[in-house]
Amino acid sequence: MGILFLIAVIGYLFVGSLLLWVVKTLTGSKKAVCVVAMLLLVGPFWRPLFCSLLFKIIAREPLQEIHQTVESPESVYWQDDVWPGFDAYGRKWMVEQYLDGVHLKTLALNGEDGKIYLYRAEGNDFAVLEMLRLRMEQFNTNPGTEDFPQLIADYKRHNKAAIKQCIERAEVYPSPNQLPPICYRVRFMPLDHWWREKGIYHADQVTITESATGKVIAYSRRYLAFAWWLAQFSGQQPKYLHGPGDQRAYEFDDKVLFKYAEEKWRRELGQAVKWKLCYQQGPTWG
Repeated sequence: MGILFLIAVIGYLFVGSLLLWVVKTLTGSKKAVCVVAMLLLVGPFWRPLFCSLLFKIIAREPLQEIHQTVESPESVYWQDDVWPGFDAYGRKWMVEQYLDGVHLKTLALNGEDGKIYLYRAEGNDFAVLEMLRLRMEQFNTNPGTEDFPQLIADYKRHNKAAIKQCIERAEVYPSPNQLPPICYRVRFMPLDHWWREKGIYHADQVTITESATGKVIAYSRRYLAFAWWLAQFSGQQPKYLHGPGDQRAYEFDDKVLFKYAEEKWRRELGQAVKWKLCYQQGPTWG
């Protein structure tokens, strides 16, 4: 990529020098040469410069608002229209991360094939998982009452079995209109603007809607400028340059609907660390 970048720079300098010579030859005006030279200097950077000015105007409006958070959403339909859709790996990751059978019992996701996949936290394995979570929490107060390594092994085994059964029992729907009642809907979609369509910048939005009322309880917008064209050859800069808004768009729903997931993983990790301190460092702990 570095060689391509060097070739692009040399080519641009050659064309620019040739253009300056032509302007000087045809007009004989130093002012015209200065204007063309200035345009040539700004040329590779006009897009990020223009976006910087535009984004300052956009940033005056609220880009993110959370009117309500939900502790236990029960059921959620997540529609990704930016990529668009979740592939098999993405759907499995979402099920592992959020579908716990307590706070979230039903999760629907749009697939990359245009179909809607619905997963339910049902079966004995999810009930056993909740029981094991309670026993892991009790370990905090009575560490000597449990064989914690075995408890962790049991939890991992049942969690793997629960996820496997959940994936295998997935219900497939041709469209979101045919889904059973869902409490909350998350939609990640591009914002259609003329400037975005011309490839000058990218804009998208996450909205979280309460299905029963149709009320948008939270939204977040972000804007990304396309990198200047010479950077595309360098391999050192991203395709997009950060603009206003939350750059971690896919984590916005964690703040509104899925706080329990972060707390769950932090709690389980903390318990595992606590076990190591207790049983691997000896009786000096606690």
